[in-house]
Amino acid sequence: MRILKHIVILLATAAFAVVPSVLSAQENSLNAYSPYTLYGVGELHTPGTVAQRSMGGVGVAMQSNLVYNPLNPAALGNTMQQSFIFNFGTEGQNFYSKQGDAKTSFNTFNVRDIAIQFPLAKKLGMSASVTPYSSVGYRILTEETNPDVVADIGYVDYYHVGEGSITEAKLAIGWEPFKRFFIGASGMLYVGDLDRSYTTRITAITAGQGTYSSASGLDNMSVSRVMANVGAQYHIIMKPQAALTVGAVYDFGGELKAKTKHYISSNNVYSDTVSLVKGVSPIALPASLSVGIYFHSPKVTTGFDYVYQDWESKNEYDAVNKVGYTNTHTYKFGIQFPPNRGDVRRVLNRWSYRLGARYGSSYLTFQGQKLPDMALTLGVGIPIKLFGTSSIDVGCELGRRGRLSNGLVRDTYFKFSIGMSMFGEDYWFSRYKID
Repeated sequence: MRILKHIVILLATAAFAVVPSVLSAQENSLNAYSPYTLYGVGELHTPGTVAQRSMGGVGVAMQSNLVYNPLNPAALGNTMQQSFIFNFGTEGQNFYSKQGDAKTSFNTFNVRDIAIQFPLAKKLGMSASVTPYSSVGYRILTEETNPDVVADIGYVDYYHVGEGSITEAKLAIGWEPFKRFFIGASGMLYVGDLDRSYTTRITAITAGQGTYSSASGLDNMSVSRVMANVGAQYHIIMKPQAALTVGAVYDFGGELKAKTKHYISSNNVYSDTVSLVKGVSPIALPASLSVGIYFHSPKVTTGFDYVYQDWESKNEYDAVNKVGYTNTHTYKFGIQFPPNRGDVRRVLNRWSYRLGARYGSSYLTFQGQKLPDMALTLGVGIPIKLFGTSSIDVGCELGRRGRLSNGLVRDTYFKFSIGMSMFGEDYWFSRYKID
């Protein structure tokens, strides 16, 4: 036990020690691949642990003193005294995009989340976590198709590249002020850099009128902003063999007020021009309301969440590119078949089996069209030892986003996640006695 304690403490310490490196790696790598990340804050990551994402992402009403729940700070009010929870996850993704006859694919792999949870006092718990919020990643090459331009200038290529991410670092606290009623609050720091570059290349110049230039540019958005949310949970039914819980979370959202830099460089046969413009991005993260219901019994565990996000009120429509923001409604459902941890003969009977689904839409609209976003999920939880609560969680997600009509892009993606949840009780805080 003492050896395991030291191992996990070292793992947790090492994980948080490499957080700056993880953030740097995420900011400077192509960690998403979708042309839709050309706009806004990029692709939004589904929140939750590997186990929760394997159940469609449900967890607003999940209540347990044995596992970490990042979806509602009120759940921390049920933190067991003299306990410690360490959660770690990674995620690999495969993107397959189609637009007309054009097809592309791309693979990524990143650290998904790092979190710890511990008690502060009786009925009072705290957690600290680092997890990605959104990612930008694309490489788009198009060619000039206007025959008049080609005849007068030559062949022109337009090359767009984007990369970077926004990371969420969170401190949360939860309390049980009354029996079966829990409240909590979280403070979130959003940090990161998003880089979007473009290049116009003229590969052959023919005789024509005027002066023709090639150009390149880089748009950098640097984010550093603190926001908050509050949550509540209530046990409608609380029995040894069954529990029914309802929960809600309200996220205040707010403007990112990101610092922006626009670098522009152009050249022609006569001169070179370089310019730099600084400003503040008006992009805002949405106020959101999440509600859920969660049922747990020895035979089955199931949950349903509904999430509403207000993207429209504080974000402006891009008339040039015909890109806008829309309020989103997301529905999540998940089911888990709990293990029989007492079955010493059949290993597979001690595993947790999970299945889920998610349906909603992207927060961006293109040419006035909403983009559906849906996914099916499944996974397993493998106990590390007999009768133990620590586990290795494996999950996968098959999803689709976008549509093929009106020249738009349809993304098909597969995500594979591996996580570890370590739970320690009593001996974590025991004092060693020396004879």
